[in-house]
Amino acid sequence: MLRIVAALAFISGALLAPAASAMPLTDWGTRARTSSAYCPSFCTNVDFGTGALGGIGASFAYSDIDDFEGEAHAEGSLAPGSGIATPVLKASAFAKSGQFPSDELGGAFATVFAAEGYTNVSGAQETFTLDITLTADVFDPTPGDLDTSVRAELVIYEAANFFFSEDRGTLEFEAGAVVVDETVLVIDDDETLETEGSFTFTLEPGESVYVWAYMRAEAERDESYADAFGTLTFDFTDDTGLAAASTVPSPGTAVLLAGPLALLAMRRAQ
Repeated sequence: MLRIVAALAFISGALLAPAASAMPLTDWGTRARTSSAYCPSFCTNVDFGTGALGGIGASFAYSDIDDFEGEAHAEGSLAPGSGIATPVLKASAFAKSGQFPSDELGGAFATVFAAEGYTNVSGAQETFTLDITLTADVFDPTPGDLDTSVRAELVIYEAANFFFSEDRGTLEFEAGAVVVDETVLVIDDDETLETEGSFTFTLEPGESVYVWAYMRAEAERDESYADAFGTLTFDFTDDTGLAAASTVPSPGTAVLLAGPLALLAMRRAQ
């Protein structure tokens, strides 16, 4: 009985005790937005899409709109990639004719954002590589006007001063979030493209970072479209020793789990 109780005490302690110097990572989640508008020269009469729009602590979000101005879809999730939760972003926008059947001045917009925190729980310094793949198809009958595109921004931030926000200006200039690495991918005019990249970062035991990912698909006028529903995905080459914030049990969850285990062990030992 003593051995069982001692083992459970160790398990409970492991569940409740964070890695050395680790920060609690709570600013993870995903958010999706869509809209359509009438765009004669600048866009007006904006209508917003509906759906499970997400927010902090949301592992899935989506938004859709389909009207006479345009059609847009946005979807974000924190889904297992190479064994650990990673952001998956999808966005598409299709411009329609607009308010009048012959004016071709409609517009559609889809925005999706996700943030996930990661902590090195291996007990030793580790280097991790995060592979990125963006697939998109953009068509614009009037190339060069820069109003139809897919834009993806990908940033790794130090955990300190980070909070759940899709506004980089607020994060960096007001909150003081520190960039570890970043890249921007833009697909515009008339392109079908799959592009790849990667981030490599090193963490000490208990050290954490946030992966911040933002994507916007927009299409204005001329029945153009920007389709990135082929997704923006992330996968770790090797995630051994890495824990994702969205899948780490909270202290309250750990207590709930440890309690029944201890009770079961004592009953079996009697």
